[in-house]
Amino acid sequence: MDFEKFRENLINVLIVLVTGVLFFYVGSSYEASRHESQEHSVVFHNNDDAQNFEDEHKTEGKDDSMVHDKVEVDSELVPKVEVELTEDLKSGYNLKIITENFTFTPDKASMDDQTQNEGHAHLFINGEKIARIYSTHFHIDDSLLVEGGNEVKVTLNANDHSQWAVDGEVLEGTIDI
Repeated sequence: MDFEKFRENLINVLIVLVTGVLFFYVGSSYEASRHESQEHSVVFHNNDDAQNFEDEHKTEGKDDSMVHDKVEVDSELVPKVEVELTEDLKSGYNLKIITENFTFTPDKASMDDQTQNEGHAHLFINGEKIARIYSTHFHIDDSLLVEGGNEVKVTLNANDHSQWAVDGEVLEGTIDI
């Protein structure tokens, strides 16, 4: 085999390899993004199980404050919360949670603990709970928003998920997009 023929075969093999790698990478990225956006389903074995699940998880028509119990702040240093949104350069919005007299304690999340002035936050968009937040920054993807306006609300929660409150009013920050 002469050198020119060898070189031509080598270039063809390299083209096929690079094309295969690109297809694999693009396909993997597509599959990963598909799985991230898929909703999870729950399988029930009878109608009673389905009804019980619906009753326990139904938030439509409920006031957000009814999702978790309230617990009164019993401290001289009352926590405060404000929220800021900035449009992300690529997509969605970046949420900044500004607190006073409050410490995020992700290592204690879901513990049966109501230590004053600590816990995490819950993010609600248009009245629907979206996520727990364990620090001061969170990205809100465009897919979580609807056209025409959105209310973004952050509540301060104890480690056991109870909502911190003062005189019955939940400690929350709200902003409209």
